[in-house]
Amino acid sequence: QLAQAYDNAGDTCMHLEEYDEAEAYFLKAIEICEDLDDEQVSLLRSLSFLYTEQKRFNEAKEYLLRALKLAEKLVGMRSPELVPICNNLGAIHAGLDEIDMAVVYYQRALGILREIFAVN
Repeated sequence: QLAQAYDNAGDTCMHLEEYDEAEAYFLKAIEICEDLDDEQVSLLRSLSFLYTEQKRFNEAKEYLLRALKLAEKLVGMRSPELVPICNNLGAIHAGLDEIDMAVVYYQRALGILREIFAVN
């Protein structure tokens, strides 16, 4: 619950464009949930979103890759829960002008969705 409170405070600060405060709250929440992988995924995504908003794409990528690795461990390699993470990684790579890698993540998200909906 304490980590959730820090996450909520970070979200609020981010919406107010108080990015330094938001970052501190997100990092504290991540520290509190260090051993709770399922909580970490959401918190890492929040921090990555903050960095993406600030166009700090390398940092955003680092935290989102950590979230992806944890999520894969928790839900498997083809879970629909990975789709938003893969899409966000695609956007981050596009922001870094790493178009080939952006396509890789967008295609992975699309592949998962195709499996879910049995669409070609």
